[in-house]
Amino acid sequence: ARWYYGVLQSPDGAAVRAYLDKRAISRKIAVRFGMGASPDSWDALLRTMTGYAFGLAADPKKLMAAQNEAVKQWADFWGGAFMPKEDTTPPVEIPRSDRRFSAPEWGDNPYFRSVRDAYLIAAKQMREMVADVPGLAGPDKAMGEFLLDQYLNAIAPTNFPMTNPDVVKRTAETGDANLVS
Repeated sequence: ARWYYGVLQSPDGAAVRAYLDKRAISRKIAVRFGMGASPDSWDALLRTMTGYAFGLAADPKKLMAAQNEAVKQWADFWGGAFMPKEDTTPPVEIPRSDRRFSAPEWGDNPYFRSVRDAYLIAAKQMREMVADVPGLAGPDKAMGEFLLDQYLNAIAPTNFPMTNPDVVKRTAETGDANLVS
């Protein structure tokens, strides 16, 4: 929604703003109801992704520092992966509104805990990388963040039967009947 709102405020949104003005829909109302606009161009996504790629390449020292930090985080992760732990707190804080990892197995079972933690570490690293791309702001930055969120939601371990403890438990209870349509 932020990206579409940003497009509405940008030069690409001029025609939509004119339409809203003609209909006497004020900016205050547009903000209140979360109105936005889609760009009238076939290459908006391509331009945004190209901006991210060139933005990352523009500062090799920053990119190398991020990669070095990622190596440290993954070394810490793999050093304790699949081992029994007293503290099963995720390495990244999970928002209270995100119930995907609420099953107790996500913390109690070393396999599911490792899957959860690997996903959370990778997602955090990707979000930090996208947030730090130089030269991107406004609608392009919002679009990149939106696309990354969609990707991360799609690859979440909760979406796959073998990496979701609720599905594994239900599969055992039903003798695989829950997997048949």
